[in-house]
Amino acid sequence: MGDVGVGETPGVLGTTFLHHVGIVVQDLDHAAEAFSQVVGLPVPPAREYDPDGLRRRAVRYRGTPIEGGTRAVSFVLENVLVDLLEPVGGATPWRDSLDAHGPGVDHVAFVVDDVGRVLAELEARGYPTIQSGRTADGGRYGYVDTYHALGVAIEVLPGHAMLPPFETVPGGPSALGTRRLAQIGVVAADVARVAGAWGELLGLEAPPVRTPQTHPARNLRYLGQPSGGESKRTTFQLENIRLEVVEPVGAPTAWQAMLDERGIGVHHFAFEAPDRVPPLRRLADLGYAELHFGEFAEGTYTYVDSRADFGLNLEVIERAST
Repeated sequence: MGDVGVGETPGVLGTTFLHHVGIVVQDLDHAAEAFSQVVGLPVPPAREYDPDGLRRRAVRYRGTPIEGGTRAVSFVLENVLVDLLEPVGGATPWRDSLDAHGPGVDHVAFVVDDVGRVLAELEARGYPTIQSGRTADGGRYGYVDTYHALGVAIEVLPGHAMLPPFETVPGGPSALGTRRLAQIGVVAADVARVAGAWGELLGLEAPPVRTPQTHPARNLRYLGQPSGGESKRTTFQLENIRLEVVEPVGAPTAWQAMLDERGIGVHHFAFEAPDRVPPLRRLADLGYAELHFGEFAEGTYTYVDSRADFGLNLEVIERAST
């Protein structure tokens, strides 16, 4: 929940449409079933990317032919794709991310007009290409090492990549009451620095940082106990989703816990609900207990602990009535 930036330049990527979010997991079958129950969609068929097949597509990781592969499924939400990936075999960006940070969001992907130009410009700005190759239909793609600057790697996809059909897929009711992913939240030790890096790549002016002094929170709870822990935060409005950057302030919080555990990275997926009680009750039934709660003038936020399944927390935002 926060201020929204306004785009003024095309930025390095030339787009603010986020194509998909990639989450690396230890056990694809378990994570896919858990995510299926959260969003109320059937588990999609798994795709297998074996090392031999990737090498035939000239996929190289850190300068050498890739040694491993992945199993993956893609959930089509209302506004974005969510990929779950289980590394298979030797060294890959997914394997190394899992080994270094544990389960969680490894990358976000954008479709660009000229992959080569974007990769070269990112390289010139200090973001090296760590993996590149051909897509299944012959286009070039690349993974870029932006993790320490942004909290995730960036995947650059060719302009002819098919955009997902963002529509309701037949399935059961979502535990969240919605299949629209409202916000992705990155936790960082320096909100201004990380927001500046995101703004440069997206061509968005970094919005003002909200602080405990300018936007105080009330009735804070962490792990069921009253808490004085707050945050500094800023929020970019992308074409199809919001991106939040959060810096912990003060007493122990869910943000500080993840920052201590793994450093900068994606902390939460946020969904909005007119009434937080029903989705939180359903999430509790799925085993996701309340982790952190707070109130702002414009509404409430509640994080539930889903790190064991996805390496991130789920957030339910209830906007105040206007």
